[in-house]
Amino acid sequence: MIFVLFFLIAVIQALYAFTKYSFTPAVVITAFSWMVLLVLVMVIRKDKKRRETN
Repeated sequence: MIFVLFFLIAVIQALYAFTKYSFTPAVVITAFSWMVLLVLVMVIRKDKKRRETN
């Protein structure tokens, strides 16, 4: 649930940055790194849950 909130914040920040600064490389890299980080966190959480159930 907390990670969903972080994800929404990241998306809003990315959209705000895109509208304000258009598509500068720094903004794209920042947004992409946020998405990768969030995906990794989600995968790790799923893996932990799977280990607990087994």
